[in-house]
Amino acid sequence: MDLRQLADSARAANRIRRWHARTGRNLSGNLLWRDEEIDTLRRLYPDYKTAHERLRPTRTRNRGLWERDPALGYVGLKKPADRPPPRS
Repeated sequence: MDLRQLADSARAANRIRRWHARTGRNLSGNLLWRDEEIDTLRRLYPDYKTAHERLRPTRTRNRGLWERDPALGYVGLKKPADRPPPRS
């Protein structure tokens, strides 16, 4: 890989970072997590019911909260008792 390709990649990465900061969304159109939301989730862990109520309407319990936990370092979590059993 030559220097020109590296420079082009760096410019593209900076352009995408600016776009993320400007729109608050990733390239797929999903909302990015704001620092306030992450702090709320950390403070309320493992009380998912309260976290869900505080983070509505932008975060859903099944997608937003459960997918964010491993990124915050909460690995190996058990499902909360209030979660309904999966459909068969």
